[in-house]
Amino acid sequence: MIHHDLSPDIKQRADPRRKAGAATRMFAQIQRLPGVLLVPSILVLMCIGVYVINGRPIDLWVMLLAGLAGYVLEKVNIPLAPIILGMILGPMAEQSVRRALLISRGDPTELLTRPLSTVLALATLGMIVWPMLKLLRRKRNAGSGLGN
Repeated sequence: MIHHDLSPDIKQRADPRRKAGAATRMFAQIQRLPGVLLVPSILVLMCIGVYVINGRPIDLWVMLLAGLAGYVLEKVNIPLAPIILGMILGPMAEQSVRRALLISRGDPTELLTRPLSTVLALATLGMIVWPMLKLLRRKRNAGSGLGN
């Protein structure tokens, strides 16, 4: 009689949780590498991955320039989250505005005829203008010696 049941040792080796634990330990060990080794290794792997996708050298330059821009923005304390959100949501918003302008036959005032769209447009305008007004007021107060 053939017994098809796996032994406990084989079951334990086939357990995906065991593999995940091994991968976690391996990545924890990699994280302990000094930055002098880790950063160039990651950069090489990124370049290989970017080049393999389309096989175009221009993709490497785009990646390197985007990385450089991210580094500069990080150094001057500009948060990256709003930029990433803008890059993701921007094309969708642009497509929706184009569709609305096509429906309204190119009349942008048609976008403000509904109360909700007017409130949202004014709120957006307020979020853009308000920080500028605060900055101007702060500069004016600092120039007159009043402080803030």
